[in-house]
Amino acid sequence: MNDGDAYGIMTEEMFGGILINQSDFADFSQDYDDLGLSFVRYPGGTFAEDGIVINGEVGFSSGTIIFDDMTGDRSHLAYDLTFPELFNPELLTNDELDGGTNDYASLSEAMAYCVTDGTSLAIILPTTRYFSGVDLTSETEMVEMVALAEQDLRVFLERLVTGEYNNGEYPVPLILEIGNETYGSPIEYAILAQVYIETIEEVLGNTDIEYEIAFQMNVGSVQFQSLYDQSYFDQYFDDDGNALIPQLTGFDFDPDAAYSYGERILLIEEMMAHILGDSITDIDLLRHHFLGVDADVLDDENSTLYQRDDILQYWRDEIDENGGNSSDVDYYVSAWTTDSSNSGNAPAGLAAASNTLLLYTHFLEMGVDLAAAWGVNGSERFWPENSPTTVLTFSDQEGVTPGAAIIAMLTDDVIGLTHIESDVDQVLDKDDPADYLEFIYTSETVTVIFYSVGELDGLTLNLEVDLSEFGYFTFATVENLGTEDGTSYGLAVVEETYQILEDSTVSITFDQSWEVVKIVAQNDGIEGSEASDVIEGSADRDFISGNAGDDHLSGWGGEDTILGDAGNDIIYGNAGSDNLYGGQGSDRIYGADGGDVISGGAGSDTLSGQNGDDILSGGSGSDTIYGGAGNDIIYAGEKDIGSSFQDISEAEKAPSDIGDWWEELYELVDANLVSGGQGDDLLVGSRGVDTFVFDAGNDVIQSHQEGLDTLMIDAVALGLVPGSFDQLAGLVEETVDGLFLDFGSGNSLLLSGVGSWSDISSDVIF
Repeated sequence: MNDGDAYGIMTEEMFGGILINQSDFADFSQDYDDLGLSFVRYPGGTFAEDGIVINGEVGFSSGTIIFDDMTGDRSHLAYDLTFPELFNPELLTNDELDGGTNDYASLSEAMAYCVTDGTSLAIILPTTRYFSGVDLTSETEMVEMVALAEQDLRVFLERLVTGEYNNGEYPVPLILEIGNETYGSPIEYAILAQVYIETIEEVLGNTDIEYEIAFQMNVGSVQFQSLYDQSYFDQYFDDDGNALIPQLTGFDFDPDAAYSYGERILLIEEMMAHILGDSITDIDLLRHHFLGVDADVLDDENSTLYQRDDILQYWRDEIDENGGNSSDVDYYVSAWTTDSSNSGNAPAGLAAASNTLLLYTHFLEMGVDLAAAWGVNGSERFWPENSPTTVLTFSDQEGVTPGAAIIAMLTDDVIGLTHIESDVDQVLDKDDPADYLEFIYTSETVTVIFYSVGELDGLTLNLEVDLSEFGYFTFATVENLGTEDGTSYGLAVVEETYQILEDSTVSITFDQSWEVVKIVAQNDGIEGSEASDVIEGSADRDFISGNAGDDHLSGWGGEDTILGDAGNDIIYGNAGSDNLYGGQGSDRIYGADGGDVISGGAGSDTLSGQNGDDILSGGSGSDTIYGGAGNDIIYAGEKDIGSSFQDISEAEKAPSDIGDWWEELYELVDANLVSGGQGDDLLVGSRGVDTFVFDAGNDVIQSHQEGLDTLMIDAVALGLVPGSFDQLAGLVEETVDGLFLDFGSGNSLLLSGVGSWSDISSDVIF
């Protein structure tokens, strides 16, 4: 399973989201929270560079905004550094007046959201509009371009300094991203980047504003070859390789040379670094985009994706050589998407989930420090109408794609954990339905493992996962990620179950192609000896197993899982919502505070839920069960403990739909005492002889066996005369659900499925 090497620690900064401003901001905010994201990139790269206003709405057309637009009326621009909120004022005004949703987030709104969330905000500073349509070999046009870009940037920066956005309350840090995907104009981009960096440092450098500058690197040999074939470099170098603009003076370039593969990877980066000069040391983040990534791309070592490691290292070396400290510079994936191209590439493809797991492994292996996902609230269209294959969530749509669901599954449990290498081959054999991928995240206290499969060809794959090399485990949560209709694409469905473990082994099942399973197991277990132990947990979440012997086990604070195992044990959950299981022997189990799940197991047990909304299950043997305060669900018997937690949870959600569950119980005849106590309780009998006690609340008793079970009603507690059966009979109402007794003062009892009072009156002690 584990070969010992680590990719890195997963941090919350790896889970940012891009606010693309194509639909309702409230929808984005809800999706952002649901996915567990931790910073916002604003307002989307295409919006920032190419957004224009068409008939009062935002449209996108690459290259339509040119320098001449910047020297005249800018009212058709959707986004501009000189607009008071960066957004077109008309768009924001119409958005407020239309009486509908808040479609567009102003800069102040985005800031306020991030300040409340305690997260950073990345702001994209547009660049292409300043150099589009400009001849940079003309000194006059070069000067005009630089002057206008600097002037506009100063307007924005000085508003920041004077606190004009969000009343001067800014996210920490503010990430100032220079441009977006200007791969086809690297020289122009670098010229403006140098101006931007120096201007930002001049205006903000001595203020209290916490900011970082992000520069976008290029993408390697293919982009160089494309520009070379287009004669792009001819406008900046003569036939002898002499620079035609001052920013490239001294750069060694031969327009007619046949450059090697390694040289083609870095030549664009070398030109840009030359132009930046000393300002390179003021860069805080180096950026790349990873778009449309799937397993096939990641499996291809010849993919240009793998050139980015060399590109990143080049920039780090340049920063160090210029007197900076590259260890202080973060690697920032400012946009990423995965799709399911390796399984057909339909919208909401299930394979995108495992591709996302693979991509995050790649990110950590490359040393990525923060990453922002594109596609959060990425489509105004409902699934599946014409949705891009990389969309994560949809506007006004409750469902999410598998790609979104896997993000939530990651943020729920792996932040702060170390991602370690698996000895399972991370290249899926598409011809072997039994092949699978494994992704391991672990710490001293928890282990989280994801498994994913490929095309199952209609088969079912079962795996037994031995967690013992990571510690001692008694309990695990298992989540299966699939789709609603079981196909390879569609809205995501996550099913969660719980397992009590033997020998730290988890059983998982795949019955859908491209399905993903997540195992979460706490590794802070305390195991007793074969003798009688006294074990006390901590104020945090504990996993305790008493083993053999008559043990005294206490969880104290936290959501504890305690297994008595063999012996006559005494178990205290104390504070927190605990999972308490007696095991074999006659056990005494007390939940105390919190909504506890308590199961006696084999033996004659005494269970007490005490405070909180508890679920109690006696198991086999003659048990005494007290619900205590709270709205409890009480089972006199129990199913096979291997699935009991799942079954009890389902019963809690829909008590009326439990059905004839007792037909599957052990063939044992038990004598049980069941008392709900205060609160509104559900009491479910066993096949044995049960005594139900009612004294307060609004309780429901299911599966009362006429002539076998006993119902004890506390007349004094209910303000009635003991032994007055006529008085009691006068309270009975026959309903379609059973006999209903209203005792007044907020106390009532429903005997579910019982037809008439005469059928059970002889079972009642009053």
